[in-house]
Amino acid sequence: MLLLPFVGGSLPFALVLMTVWGAGLGAIGIYNQSAILRAGRENKDAANGLTVLTIQLGITIGALYGSAALVVAGPLLVPAAAALPVIAALVITYAGKTAAYPPGPRESVWKQPRPVVVREGTR
Repeated sequence: MLLLPFVGGSLPFALVLMTVWGAGLGAIGIYNQSAILRAGRENKDAANGLTVLTIQLGITIGALYGSAALVVAGPLLVPAAAALPVIAALVITYAGKTAAYPPGPRESVWKQPRPVVVREGTR
């Protein structure tokens, strides 16, 4: 989205940027819910309520911040203003990466490479 003001009048490029942004945004909710449920362990009902709370809180804060950025910076700088909370979220995510959520059942498998088995006659 940071590139959107620099696209000029190219509608196809703007649509590609919006599609990539939307796909990334769609994945956040799924990851957030599964991570919160995994962290909730035996308290999954309470953890599921926390999922709803975080989504609603994100919408509220995003709307307030987005409207303030629009009024203060103008429409062309809204994507640049949106980069600030994204950077803050990346820093928070990286800082809490090891302690925030317990690893899932298959995450340890992804960290270790699996040997490739080549069968005779498949080449």
